[in-house]
Amino acid sequence: MPEQETETFTYFPPDLTVQGADGTIVLAVKVRTRLIHKEAEVLEQLASYLQFMKEKHNKNIPYAMFVDRQKINIYSWSEGPLSAPLLTLETSVVLGEYDPEYKQTDQQISEYYAETLIEAWLKDLIDEWQSENPPYKVELKEQGILKRLKQSVGSVIL
Repeated sequence: MPEQETETFTYFPPDLTVQGADGTIVLAVKVRTRLIHKEAEVLEQLASYLQFMKEKHNKNIPYAMFVDRQKINIYSWSEGPLSAPLLTLETSVVLGEYDPEYKQTDQQISEYYAETLIEAWLKDLIDEWQSENPPYKVELKEQGILKRLKQSVGSVIL
């Protein structure tokens, strides 16, 4: 998605969001599987989007997720840059659940396909449509993230 400009903000919208029935966003997700992407730059872009939504639309998005080929970092956010993640998960464990051929962390995968698999995982966590125990369900529950996702009514938007 192209960069968006406003009066004082330049931001890159997330690749996925999880929204509640009232339209509030609970989670913003960036997926970057190509090696050319620098993690710090992507996190800065994601934090800029979160700040924009808070300042210009009065919407505080409590969680952010960054997915690369090896890891999924989930952050709690209220202000400023994204720092230490609440959770770091293995991308291959999540993606491998929804595509058995994806089991290696170094395997090349398109960003669009990775987004599709992450969307399937998020929907499974919310609705348990495929499994009663999707990957990392326990860890997300322990951090309180799963409860917020389930309260969202489960609308995952690309």
